[in-house]
Amino acid sequence: MEAINRALSLDNNLSEAYSALCENKYYYEFDFAGAETACKRAIALDPNSSLAHEIYGRYLYHHGRFPEGITELETAVDLEPTSLFNQRNLGIALYYAGQYEKSKAQFKRTIAMDECFASAYSWLRNILELEGNYAEAFDWFIKAQRIVGTDEETIRQYETIRQKSGYQAVLRAYVERFDKSINQYYVAALLYADIGNKDKAFEYLDIAYQRREWGINSLLVEPRLNALRGDPRFSELVKKVGL
Repeated sequence: MEAINRALSLDNNLSEAYSALCENKYYYEFDFAGAETACKRAIALDPNSSLAHEIYGRYLYHHGRFPEGITELETAVDLEPTSLFNQRNLGIALYYAGQYEKSKAQFKRTIAMDECFASAYSWLRNILELEGNYAEAFDWFIKAQRIVGTDEETIRQYETIRQKSGYQAVLRAYVERFDKSINQYYVAALLYADIGNKDKAFEYLDIAYQRREWGINSLLVEPRLNALRGDPRFSELVKKVGL
């Protein structure tokens, strides 16, 4: 925040500084009104800033304002079509909006641009899991494992588990492995929600909140958390975040 304030003190009309201010207020301060004001100011100062449109798009889709968010992400892609982050985040906007076919096509388009862009694989797998297409989800899961450097012995173990016990058993094995070296508690919470362990999911969501992890702003729109929404702990967490 100090660097942002310094930049604005030197030039109060710097679009990039307002984009950074928007992100800081949104992800760390949970000042959502202030975040939107900063995002709009960034775009007003530089309507051709891909960064400004991309950040505002994320803000919008996390708040369930999907048509607006998709429009902002489409603008960001038009302004900077080679940006993998713009391309992926348009896919995420479509995912949260429930436009799964368009979202899958967008993630595949992103992967075609760079087959080593691992996060696009994970988002694509999420959709396939939600659709119950476990065969294709497993294929993309294995592709992603190879991209991130998982050893072939572990991959063979996943393949054996799937053959013997099915896809849900693969997820449980993956969660167990992931839990041993967590660096993203929000992701871990989603994984535990996937396998039906609500207590662990809430434990890790609370840690993610305390750490101000990026995903905590997705509480209202993430379909993988649907099974948690009826629990009082979910309402309490939403209230703490201020969504």
